[in-house]
Amino acid sequence: MQKPGATLTLLILGAILLAGWAMRAVHLDADPPEKLSWSQGPYTDGALVVHNARNDALFGSWIRDHANDIYFYPLTNLAARAVFAVAGVGRGQAAFANTVFGVLSILLFGVAIMRACGRAPAVLFTLFAAFHYYLVMYDRLAIAEPAMIFLAGLAVFAFQSIAIGRGGGRARAGGFALAAPVAAGFFAAAAVLIGKAHALYFPVAMLLAIVIAAGAGKKKDASRSRNRRLAFVVLGMAVAALVWSALLGFV
Repeated sequence: MQKPGATLTLLILGAILLAGWAMRAVHLDADPPEKLSWSQGPYTDGALVVHNARNDALFGSWIRDHANDIYFYPLTNLAARAVFAVAGVGRGQAAFANTVFGVLSILLFGVAIMRACGRAPAVLFTLFAAFHYYLVMYDRLAIAEPAMIFLAGLAVFAFQSIAIGRGGGRARAGGFALAAPVAAGFFAAAAVLIGKAHALYFPVAMLLAIVIAAGAGKKKDASRSRNRRLAFVVLGMAVAALVWSALLGFV
């Protein structure tokens, strides 16, 4: 049974996210602000990041020249290629997937905050993040970070689910005991391998968080459950590495 006010909260979050997405998606072919960054990245990185997706859309193969950025930013390239197939090749089309990744990331972190702190902080976070100037501007660019953050958000969601399963009774815990740690490990490693390597610290931080969180229970039980969760998380990371390797073989 839904708690009182849950439906209203979901409607508010949905309206905020829809408005935030609209701000990101309108006039995507417009130039980014001149002083958005100290570097020229907002003007140049998009051409580099989705170069291989453009190659495949225009010439029928991913690797045709010196550029092999699909190895470093697979998800961004695959998403851009899907948009190119539907809407053609262009700067706005190259950035479109990031408008979706950006809003989904806000949703994931908003849910994480709601789980931990309640509805009001989650709504406030979603409101600020949806209309934050820099988040809006960077989600309008064909860069790799939005996909990386989206995958990290999925990892956070799965990591939280480990704790929920642990405290939700035997029946619920059984369902989460394998799926949540494996998913947490998979998406943490995917943020690095399939998103962008800048998230290299993220899998390490997750493993440390599991070790620290395990210290809250009885020592013997905590050690046993910690080792099991760590094993499942590492399994998920290994699966992400296999998926990344398969993607390299695909292109």
